[in-house]
Amino acid sequence: MYIVVAEWLKLTESVNLRKFKIDQIYVLRKQKNTDREFRYADTYQKNPIYADVVGHLFTTTRTFLTSSWEGGVNFGLANGYLI
Repeated sequence: MYIVVAEWLKLTESVNLRKFKIDQIYVLRKQKNTDREFRYADTYQKNPIYADVVGHLFTTTRTFLTSSWEGGVNFGLANGYLI
């Protein structure tokens, strides 16, 4: 499983995420990254790190790590294909 965790989102709509083998991207602050000159301004509103995002990350990771990991080379050879 490939998970990306970021504090802020620094992607644009032009990025095609489907070409990468990323299972999940978590943006902890539910906020886009802005230029540093704005982020450190006194008027900049920084979102908190959201507990629901952290909870989902934890649950997803725990579920993956505690699930059956049947697979490997011998399993693939028995089926005729490897993932």
